[in-house]
Amino acid sequence: MKKLMLLIFITILLIGIVNAIDFDDVKSYDIDKKIYTLENFFGLGKNIADLELKTPQNNIVPRGYQKVAEIEIRNREFDYDQIINGIELYNIKDNMNEVVRNVDYKYKTFEEVIVNDYKNVCTIKTSTNGTIYEECSQELAGNHIEQKQVWKDFTKNSLLKTENITLGIFTDVKKNDKIEWIINVYGNERLTAWALWTESMIVDVIAHYDMNETSGTNTDNVFDHTNNGTSNNMSFIAWFI
Repeated sequence: MKKLMLLIFITILLIGIVNAIDFDDVKSYDIDKKIYTLENFFGLGKNIADLELKTPQNNIVPRGYQKVAEIEIRNREFDYDQIINGIELYNIKDNMNEVVRNVDYKYKTFEEVIVNDYKNVCTIKTSTNGTIYEECSQELAGNHIEQKQVWKDFTKNSLLKTENITLGIFTDVKKNDKIEWIINVYGNERLTAWALWTESMIVDVIAHYDMNETSGTNTDNVFDHTNNGTSNNMSFIAWFI
């Protein structure tokens, strides 16, 4: 009877240890590489996952539906369900009050697409008044295959042992956004060292003109004073914008 009770006690103890291995993980963070490492709580050498932030910690994004963050997840020694367990959003401009947005999680894939190649073909022509000029056009010259980036919904929310993905966080970016986000992964690990997005209207803009010129043939690019929109060899025409 005593042996039976001892066996039951040991069994219960082992069940507790297994549960702890499943749920009690520890994390470390490399601030220079922006990598979180999740390991087993008991120090048994089991590396659960590495998660690396691939976008800037202050990610400048345009308004509208955008990818606000990108994370590379390298799953390690176990199959794992429920990789993503939610995300918290805080408005930095409003005393860190929590905000609610619809957030989509997607993983990056690549697909082959056919891209047309064109060549510039020019011919010498003579106008009705005798002026010789060159007329050029683009003609199809062939095609080639390129890899196109495609984001697909991360609906399974699970990874197999040693499986790696690049995860994108997508949401609707609003005017004047400055939002800190904290993602919850692998059970209940809050990754607090990352990151925020800031809304900006000048992302990927080459030139911006305020159109305040009242005379002359150009208008100033307010970014770097290049691409000034100078009109060349044009007769007067009224422009409306």
